[in-house]
Amino acid sequence: MALPPRTSSIPMSSMEIPPGTPAQIGRVEGDLRVGRKVEIRPEGPEGTVVTGTAFFAGDARLLGPFECRALEMRRGTLEARDRLTVHEQLEAQDVELDVRGEFRGDRVEVGRRVTFRAAATARRIEVGGALVAAQALTAEEISVGGSLEANGPMTVRRVAVGGRLRSGTVTLEELEVGGVAEIEGGTISKAISAGGVFAARGALTFGSLDVGGKASVGPGSTGGRIDVGGKLDALGDLTFLSIDVGGAGNVRGNGTGRSVDAGGGFMVEGDLRLEEDLEVGGVARIAKTLSARRVDVGGELRAQVARISDRVEVGGEIGTQDGLKADRIGIGRKGRARGPLVGGRIEIGRKAEVEALFGAEVRVGESARTGPIVADRVEIEAGATVHSVLYRTSLRSDPSVRFGEPPRQVATLPNFPL
Repeated sequence: MALPPRTSSIPMSSMEIPPGTPAQIGRVEGDLRVGRKVEIRPEGPEGTVVTGTAFFAGDARLLGPFECRALEMRRGTLEARDRLTVHEQLEAQDVELDVRGEFRGDRVEVGRRVTFRAAATARRIEVGGALVAAQALTAEEISVGGSLEANGPMTVRRVAVGGRLRSGTVTLEELEVGGVAEIEGGTISKAISAGGVFAARGALTFGSLDVGGKASVGPGSTGGRIDVGGKLDALGDLTFLSIDVGGAGNVRGNGTGRSVDAGGGFMVEGDLRLEEDLEVGGVARIAKTLSARRVDVGGELRAQVARISDRVEVGGEIGTQDGLKADRIGIGRKGRARGPLVGGRIEIGRKAEVEALFGAEVRVGESARTGPIVADRVEIEAGATVHSVLYRTSLRSDPSVRFGEPPRQVATLPNFPL
């Protein structure tokens, strides 16, 4: 025969519920001690209110609204089917906490797993295993040893996750993830750190991004310093302070920032506009306009047009449709250039091949091949082959140089628009 529920309709200094006993409780003035496998029903519309600490020995179900000053539980599962409010500390060691109604608390410490099925608000949340939030999650600090899944908006000052994070839109100051982080987008105003992978599907505004493996950000993202050990992928326009990527970088739109340093390749499907330097160990391909202070590319540089205020050094090939302009341009040994080069000083390495050259000073290395040269001063080393030279001040060339047309000296050089 089932036991009738134990009831409390008047204030009490404390109350104890034996194991396996169903209870109907209104207000308890003091502490509440609950045995294992107990269901608690509310007595009135306000639910169960405990002015002191609620102690749970084991598995329990809260069938209505439940409010207490503090809550303690050592092991088992605590299921709250309505709203749960803990004004001070909720401490549950070897426990799974499942809250179906709204949760409000101050300090939450749970050893195993927390599931919030409605909106949850707390000052500090610490979970040893997993935290799942189905709706809005708000806190000052969240620390999770295993995984965090937030399907609604997450507004937190600092989040630290040892394993994996999956979240909707975020409003954070700091995010630290040991493994993989996947978010919808939002704002992380200070720092992002991920040991493995970081991905933002939508637009993200961030202070700094530091990822050990692979990182991707959504279209229209804006941030500060970006440091990625492996590969960086921006799914659209990206505005940044600096990019330092150990492998390859890809911007599927326009890139705007101060500097880029890529150990492998760097690709931009629109314009790349930098205040300072572009350094790429491999191939740099800019679909439209490249502008920077200095460019140093170990392999190939391609752009529709490139305007560089200081110098360009390319070890491999330069390819532009409308030309490259810089104060100083250097083409390495056996390098190649397609498209006109316009500069103050242009140096062509040994056995390099280039097209048209327009500069104040042009030096052509041994056995190099060039198209037309238009410059104030020209120096050509032995064995070079030059289509033509139009110069103003001086021409020095080895007798072995082969000219397609005789060099001509003029009083005024034509301008090359770029």
